[in-house]
Amino acid sequence: MSSSRIPVVATINPLPANNLVAVNAARCSTGTVNLSVTGVAGGTTVDWYADATGGAVLTGGSGTSSFTTPSIAATTIYYAEVRNSTSGCISLSRIPVTATVDSLPIINLGNDTVICADLSITFGVTNTYSNYLWNNNATTNSINVNTAGQYSVRVTDGNGCIGRDTINLAIDSLPIINLGNDTSICIDRNIVFRVANVYPDYLWSNNATVDSILVNTAGQYSVRVTDGNGCIGRDTINLGIYQLPTPRLLNDTNICRGDSVQIGVQNFYVSYNWRTGQTTDSIFINAAATYLVTVVDTNGCVASDSVAIGILELPVVTLGNDTSICIESDYVLNAGNQGVDYLWSTNATGATISTTGANTYWVRVLNADGCTTRDTIVVDNHPSPAMTLNIPDTNICLLDTIVLDGGVWTEYQWNYNNSL
Repeated sequence: MSSSRIPVVATINPLPANNLVAVNAARCSTGTVNLSVTGVAGGTTVDWYADATGGAVLTGGSGTSSFTTPSIAATTIYYAEVRNSTSGCISLSRIPVTATVDSLPIINLGNDTVICADLSITFGVTNTYSNYLWNNNATTNSINVNTAGQYSVRVTDGNGCIGRDTINLAIDSLPIINLGNDTSICIDRNIVFRVANVYPDYLWSNNATVDSILVNTAGQYSVRVTDGNGCIGRDTINLGIYQLPTPRLLNDTNICRGDSVQIGVQNFYVSYNWRTGQTTDSIFINAAATYLVTVVDTNGCVASDSVAIGILELPVVTLGNDTSICIESDYVLNAGNQGVDYLWSTNATGATISTTGANTYWVRVLNADGCTTRDTIVVDNHPSPAMTLNIPDTNICLLDTIVLDGGVWTEYQWNYNNSL
């Protein structure tokens, strides 16, 4: 057993104080974070851990005042410990250093969309952020646009994190509706206003919901159509109404047989068409019938009028054949007829007259219908025969006879004692 001892010195080194100051750091979304501490004393160094106690020094976290984390997706706390560079003694505690991972702003402008050419659309960011920048340089939370293209926005939140979204806008052309120029029709006609193409929906100003309407009333007519994309097209047309021409003929009337009457249209028209085939504005007629005329005016409007013409019979007057009478005789002319009015060449106004010598006599007779007729007779006269019996007044004995001779004549009539 040895009788000597050797000395062994036990040196107790003091633990380094942990006076580090954490420099926390943050990032947006998943990735690495650069952490660091300040207040590192001389002769000491810093080691980085994932745990508050125990555990192993993290890779890349030994002997440095700064540390780059691995890629992290959420906020994580790391710990810094002080180590004496000579003795290797470590501090009693570790300080936490926070690596914050901020979420990116979630921006959703919606799906790509289409609008009609006459509309606009608002693209907007729902939440409130510190900053907005659109690709048209707008800096508001929304924009109102009506041009086809791609629209994008970049927003920055309070942490400086940036969110983006993009949307595509297409423009649908509007339905092209053409009802035509304003127009007018004649009052007795109709007109059809029609939409040429086929659309899912129609609405007219008179509440019709078909592709065409039949109208005959003056006014403004409009239609609104909706195509398969929901786009709306419109058009309007004004309709005027022309009044019909008014071809006024005579009232129905009668004329005397042998007379004629002119019937016609007083106003001017483009064309005239009589039932008789004539095409003048008036015609002369002398036969019983219903006469109709159709006229066309400058607007192309058509109208007709008619007149019924009747024939009245003339009074029948026959004075007889021309005749001769004895110069000392009277001759009675009889117009006959139940006339309303008579007028003779002698200015007599009765139904009969006695002649006053050789002459040409005529009579005009007016009947109850106002028709007149005329007849003429030539009356001639001649001297009576100067007859003398062959003997003068005489006496004869009873039972005797005598021959009386009046001469040669056409006809004889004897008178005895004033008796025939």
